[in-house]
Amino acid sequence: MVDKSSDYNLKSPVIYMASVEQLRDEKFFGTAYKAVSGERRTKADKLKFFDDKCRCIAAGLLLNYGLRMRHTDRLNTENSLGKHNRRHEEVIAVDLKEAVRDYDSSYDYKVSATEKGKPYFTDYPDIHYSVTHSKSSAACALFDKPVGIDMEGRRANSGSVAKRFFSDHENIWIEDGASQEERDRRFLRLWTLKEAYSKMTGEGIAACLNKIYFKPEGNSLVVDCDTVKLIPMDNLRLGIIEYETDGEQISVIYKKY
Repeated sequence: MVDKSSDYNLKSPVIYMASVEQLRDEKFFGTAYKAVSGERRTKADKLKFFDDKCRCIAAGLLLNYGLRMRHTDRLNTENSLGKHNRRHEEVIAVDLKEAVRDYDSSYDYKVSATEKGKPYFTDYPDIHYSVTHSKSSAACALFDKPVGIDMEGRRANSGSVAKRFFSDHENIWIEDGASQEERDRRFLRLWTLKEAYSKMTGEGIAACLNKIYFKPEGNSLVVDCDTVKLIPMDNLRLGIIEYETDGEQISVIYKKY
């Protein structure tokens, strides 16, 4: 049996992203559906709408693809450069037809869940993952420490949510946007970061909205240690990745160590 456990350290998560448009072709959807694991098919079967099924299958394809690429990276590292820290800074675009063609069921790791419902690989606890999708895309983050990812398309600012759950500093930052479009964008950045944090911890968004706050630092957002509530200090050792493409906001939060 090939050892697929983690034995080199990544400095940041690897993010895989794909459009779900290809899966809207029913013939290709059928092929992809047959390729993914039985567990993933069961999840898709429980969904009512076809678009939701497409996103579910896309997430399964990305997870398998990412695990396979992760293992290939590890072997390449051992064979050419030795064990060392590697840094992945870009979001990797995946062609789902390629993901289906090269699908390898040996990477369909058994999944269990914590008491709060956070999924994890039963036999590979050192491999952490998180999946997300929006209306038109799906994404998967893989790392060797806890990680959470959220992705959403542009939407109108939900002022009542911000005023109720965001910090004063966050609300001021939103309202300081030069246009409504910019204010909506700032709200979405904060919302997806909070969603990503909730996925990393497994607590869920309702429990995390007012537990962690963010503040601007240049063009980036960082954890606001002055206003953060109710989280152990260890959880403040966090890394943040923000990525925007084709109207999609992707936010990733991960433990650095």
